Amino acid sequence: MPEEFFKTGLSGTCLVVTFLIEEMKLYNSMDISNSIEEILKKSSFKEIVLDLERVKFIDSSGIGSLVNIKKLAGRYGAEMIVACSNNDIIEIINTTGIGRFFKIFPSAADAEKYIREKV
Repeated sequence: MPEEFFKTGLSGTCLVVTFLIEEMKLYNSMDISNSIEEILKKSSFKEIVLDLERVKFIDSSGIGSLVNIKKLAGRYGAEMIVACSNNDIIEIINTTGIGRFFKIFPSAADAEKYIREKV
């Protein structure tokens, strides 16, 4: 169930997905991707902000989940943006090279500000 992993909120044309879990890894990454895909199928959001503020650990499956969500967002016409201030998580994202495929901001508020200002 998505309630276990994240909560969602709206900010204009933006969907904000706030992760409630501390770890994105093998046992939950597929469920996270599937749950977000169900939301995207039923919506017309132009942006999706993944707020990873509470995430303390991410493994290769969690990275794979971010890649999959990025692809899903594109398929449904949305831009994926990541909000994260955890330097360890940001370093993993950048070291794997996937950080070049989406914008990363230190907070959801900063990501939302970027979205408002780009209009």
